[in-house]
Amino acid sequence: MAAKLPSLTFKGAMLKGLDLSSADLSRCDFREAVFEGSSLRDANIEDARFEGVDLRGADLSGLPLLKELPRFRGAAISTMQAAMILKDLGLHVLPR
Repeated sequence: MAAKLPSLTFKGAMLKGLDLSSADLSRCDFREAVFEGSSLRDANIEDARFEGVDLRGADLSGLPLLKELPRFRGAAISTMQAAMILKDLGLHVLPR
């Protein structure tokens, strides 16, 4: 059963080992939070805030990142995550 956590605030929190796969995170505030060993796979992030968040330790699979890009202004992601996002756009990241 997926978690239902609409409108909760995690601003500035350290989120370690948190499995939020398929969770309802609508209207949650994750600004400046740090994800470590966590999953946001297929979560509902409608109207959630992610400005300045560190997502390098999070599974972002299935998130509509491109559609929600303004909500992620200033977020940190890994090169692997960036490649995944670009792949969703139909681009290939190749070594030089």
